[in-house]
Amino acid sequence: MRIEATVSDKGQITIPRALRDRLGIRPGDVLRHQPPRVIRGGAASSA
Repeated sequence: MRIEATVSDKGQITIPRALRDRLGIRPGDVLRHQPPRVIRGGAASSA
């Protein structure tokens, strides 16, 4: 399953519902980032 999220101007992302459901992520859960598990897909275009 490949899921992408876009970083907001505040540095936040929204975890897509499909991934939250699959992993059982609920409001208030704490998530830990453990490199290299997050892959940067590319830079935002500057328009």
